[in-house]
Amino acid sequence: MTSPPEPVVTDFAWASTQMKAGHTVKRASWEGKSVFLGSAGQELMRLPQGFPFGGMVVPWLYEPGDTTATDWELVT
Repeated sequence: MTSPPEPVVTDFAWASTQMKAGHTVKRASWEGKSVFLGSAGQELMRLPQGFPFGGMVVPWLYEPGDTTATDWELVT
């Protein structure tokens, strides 16, 4: 009997690895935001269109829960 596949843990370490590989990631709980690795090697956030200055790219100010969260996913 085969065991089920191990679930993929999408914690911040996973997200960081994905960003370094050039992928865009976000937390599943974030609606319309994406965090990505910029050309200068820093994390950036695109503000949702509904926010003041929507669409602008600004430095990502993480919340403590972001680095311990396990709901990171690739942006498609």
